[in-house]
Amino acid sequence: MKEEPKKTESDMIDLADMIDLLEAGDADTEKRRSGKGSSTNPRSGNGKKRRPDPPSGSAQKTGSGQKSGNRSGAHKSREASNISKSTPRANTASSGRKKPRPQDKELSDAQIQKQASKIPPLYIHIAFLVFIALIAIVGTFKLIKWNAGGESQYDPTENTSEFDTEAEDFSVPLSSSMAALQKDDGVTTILLLGNGSLAKTKGQEDSIGMRLEALTGGKVYDASLDHTYLSVKNATYDDSYPTDVFSLYWISYCISTEDYTLLKDTAQTWEEDSSVKETVQMLENLDMSSVDVITIMYDSQDYEDERILAGPYDEAMAATCCGCLLQSVRLLQQAYPHIRIIVSSPFFNYAEDENQELQPGSTLNLGQGTLADYMVAYKNIAVTCGVSFIDNYFGTITESNYETYLEEDKKTLNSEGRNAIATRIADFIGITPQEDTDN
Repeated sequence: MKEEPKKTESDMIDLADMIDLLEAGDADTEKRRSGKGSSTNPRSGNGKKRRPDPPSGSAQKTGSGQKSGNRSGAHKSREASNISKSTPRANTASSGRKKPRPQDKELSDAQIQKQASKIPPLYIHIAFLVFIALIAIVGTFKLIKWNAGGESQYDPTENTSEFDTEAEDFSVPLSSSMAALQKDDGVTTILLLGNGSLAKTKGQEDSIGMRLEALTGGKVYDASLDHTYLSVKNATYDDSYPTDVFSLYWISYCISTEDYTLLKDTAQTWEEDSSVKETVQMLENLDMSSVDVITIMYDSQDYEDERILAGPYDEAMAATCCGCLLQSVRLLQQAYPHIRIIVSSPFFNYAEDENQELQPGSTLNLGQGTLADYMVAYKNIAVTCGVSFIDNYFGTITESNYETYLEEDKKTLNSEGRNAIATRIADFIGITPQEDTDN
């Protein structure tokens, strides 16, 4: 490794002289700034030029080392004295405290003024406080007014049963291929299947069947039977309960098979409806190929008798309302695909609760749901089978207008109610009702 050259004593002295010269230049600059001193060398102290000391090497050459050393020491002592008197840095160092410079004082004042300018005036603080106070006052006033409330417009005696509803109608026209299978005899032939609402006035001039016939100009066959049900109580026929034979399911079965033996045999002993024998005979003689429309309309009898609405296997359980309707429609569809089938729902009415008090069917649940639940279930079956559905519950005789269309018992259709049902069926079939020609 290469060794660094050692510094000699002469080199160290020369370095000290250079430092002295630099410090002397700084001192001179300070005097010129302050307006004191002169351009002479500050080390002289009297304005005279000082002769530069000879290099330390020349003293060694003379051989008088001690004398030279004394001279050099005296020279450095004088320089130190001159520097301490003329150089501000020396004064600062000796006192241990830095004397502030004028420019430092001016800068500090500027900074203080700048910081002061950032502080918002007093009036801004006052305005802000006033604004906050106004918000608090207004909020308090609003809260007090809200807590006080206002006069209620509620009238406990007001009839709130009237409300806007939308009918759940579902229309499915026959396809062109199925319509082509119908006999073009120029007459619209309609077969009615149902119970009480249709059957109570069957044959009378203002019955639903007769009124529908007048509205359409077609031929109506009314096969409705009073005191019957859409569903059956027993999934398998039991002769101990002959009423099941005249349910929608067994009537549809006999129509689809064109075998009316069961109906005729039961009619001999069944006394619930005096027209049952004539009705069965009419069905047996009816040419089903001439029928254009089958309308199925059962009222609230199943609901009031607490018949099971639906089960987990409706398709195989005819003992439920949904299962019976589903199987009946499919039997008729398979046997007579050219016939358009329309399911007409129950209309709104009242029913008796457990205390024999009349309650609206919209709220009274007798065990299987409200009357509206039965209506919705029938619609779902109609949609499943792909047949049309007329919503009489929300679209014809509703909770808001029943007083116009029902008798005083709030169950039975009056003349206006039967006309309303007939008109709905006629319009739904798509036949324009005939206008009265009487002047």
